[in-house]
Amino acid sequence: MEPMTSPNDPVFFLHHCFIDKVWADWQAIQQTNNPEGAPHYAPEKAGPPGHNLDDIMQPWRRKIRSMLDISKLGYSYEQPKSQPKLFKMMAAATQPPSPFMAEKSPFWAD
Repeated sequence: MEPMTSPNDPVFFLHHCFIDKVWADWQAIQQTNNPEGAPHYAPEKAGPPGHNLDDIMQPWRRKIRSMLDISKLGYSYEQPKSQPKLFKMMAAATQPPSPFMAEKSPFWAD
């Protein structure tokens, strides 16, 4: 596959749309189950340039922080009727995998 032709592939586009949906679902779970962990993004600071919460994304000249809430970007996702069950399953999957990792992390849902 040519490097600059993949964004024209419908499968590439659908894949990235799905990743955006999964990210939005994860954010919704975190806002409900882990509000003290807001803004639910890492690193907030001291990460590589271009990765921190208040860094500017190139070439768009927007801060990462301004792109985290999709409702402010003018779109949302329809939630299926089974969404509460799915959120419960996803919240359980974000629990510490071992008692040795039980120290509270702001990125784990309760």
